[in-house]
Amino acid sequence: MTSTNSSALKIAEDTYQVSTPLGLHLESNVYLRIYRKGSQQLNMLIDPGAKRHLPALQQNLGSLIGGLDKVNVAFVNHQDPDVVFNTAYLQELNPKLFVLCSEDTWRLIDFYGLNPRLYKGVESFPGLRAKINTGQLIDFVPSRYCHFRGSMMLYDRETRVLYSGDFLGGLTYVESSYVDDRHWEGIRTFHQIYMPSRQAMKLAVESKPILIAPQHGGMIQGKWIDYYLSKIEKLPVGLDLIAYEHLRENYIAMMNEVFMELNRLLGPEEFAATIKYLRDDGSFTTLITFDQNGLSDFKGDPNSMLDSFIDSISRRHPNRLEKIRQILIRVILSHSLPLPGQLLPDNLKPDKLFT
Repeated sequence: MTSTNSSALKIAEDTYQVSTPLGLHLESNVYLRIYRKGSQQLNMLIDPGAKRHLPALQQNLGSLIGGLDKVNVAFVNHQDPDVVFNTAYLQELNPKLFVLCSEDTWRLIDFYGLNPRLYKGVESFPGLRAKINTGQLIDFVPSRYCHFRGSMMLYDRETRVLYSGDFLGGLTYVESSYVDDRHWEGIRTFHQIYMPSRQAMKLAVESKPILIAPQHGGMIQGKWIDYYLSKIEKLPVGLDLIAYEHLRENYIAMMNEVFMELNRLLGPEEFAATIKYLRDDGSFTTLITFDQNGLSDFKGDPNSMLDSFIDSISRRHPNRLEKIRQILIRVILSHSLPLPGQLLPDNLKPDKLFT
């Protein structure tokens, strides 16, 4: 008999998110899919997670299926420890636990001591489709180089849930199980750090899910699926960002000049408080690196970094925003860099020029 003490989130029929938030910028999601046919039942854990997820898994799986040892199949998207670490522990509890993943992934997770006789490469299924012994169909969807060569997504045809691994995952700036337009900053940052190219991402999704369940960040459903797929398609990542590399030093010098001007405008005490606010706010400082001399590096593309800075500084100093805008415009143009959209006059903003 199972307990009712569960913090699992039901996301579809017989489908649950069974990890719980740990208060981190990079949260990891573990999903449980229960397949049923009459008295038959098969329990599949998708991306079993890291050791720190075990307390939540013990509680939630105990409630839902009777314990960790009742997991029959572990599906693994790729080889990272936040995805696969618990798989070996689960196989110790249940020596019959079966592992599904790509052959590229298996070559690496084999080092965890998993039983090779209880592994099946998804490439061995005709058409990358398998039929569960309870009758349901699942598809294996390659997401090559998103972010690993052997990354493989899982599409459940019955519930129309796509378990997308790192693709469409995000850093957690907004605490919510499901995404809306506030989550773009976290998704954008995550993809610009981890994804190799727009082409790789473009090839990742051709099915028509009604819910996308990534390994990091919030789940995506309804109108937000097309919304985020459209934004991701245009996002420069990885190799695409190399085009910005020759401008990096210029952007760093520009930002440090902006900080010097802000120090003069605000005074040393308020400037120090502003830097602390930017650090505590998190959305800007996750994109940059400070050292004793000021800004030393930034992640992602410079326009994203500037947009995030403008958003953060606007919240801190709404009454001085016009003076800060003037500083930004003057310093950016003095470095022969393009103005971000937020600083353009209204009649020159892209949404006024194009339809």
